[in-house]
Amino acid sequence: MLRRQTSVRTLISSLILVFCIPVWAATQYSRPTSDSSQSITGISCDSGANFTSSSMSAVYSGKSGVGPTGSSATVGATYSSGQQYAERLFSGFNSVTGTITALVLNASLSYLVNNDSGAAPCVYYSTNSGSSWTSLGSISPSQTTLSATITGATVSNIEVLLAAQSGTTTTSSAVITAYDIWLTATTTLTTGFPGIIRSDLEKQIWRLHDTPARRS
Repeated sequence: MLRRQTSVRTLISSLILVFCIPVWAATQYSRPTSDSSQSITGISCDSGANFTSSSMSAVYSGKSGVGPTGSSATVGATYSSGQQYAERLFSGFNSVTGTITALVLNASLSYLVNNDSGAAPCVYYSTNSGSSWTSLGSISPSQTTLSATITGATVSNIEVLLAAQSGTTTTSSAVITAYDIWLTATTTLTTGFPGIIRSDLEKQIWRLHDTPARRS
């Protein structure tokens, strides 16, 4: 009888352990934590003299959840004694919790070009801290969200680069408006129920086990 009770106790404990370590699927959002002026070459939109861009922290500061949301900011270049370009780099994406099963980069952007003549807006992303760059797509004159699926990358190594290039005539300019930049991460989380819930569950199971069955 003692051996049977021990076996039952072991079985119940095993069941409690299984039920108390569930795996949850979750969607998390990550945004850059810093931005800086750059003069990266070897990409499109890098013709002429480099013009120092201003802070664009409004694109990500204080934001959470799915985008686009909140304030926007601009980066632009205007002809000044020759063609110019300006760049803004977004980096330091917040880490996410759990194992990433899917990761999508999103950038909500628009652009305005005056007197084309070579003026252009560009957006690139890197998955290796800027060692190489990939175009995120063509920016539209109206606000549009461009997206790319990221595989095999560490979140902290992802960067986004905006580049605006003026044309070759005196009234030429290009301006990019960034409304939001964010990562959408699908993750799995392994977590246990709080101890108080587990303890109560164990008590309830043992109460059922110890209650004699009624005979009809």
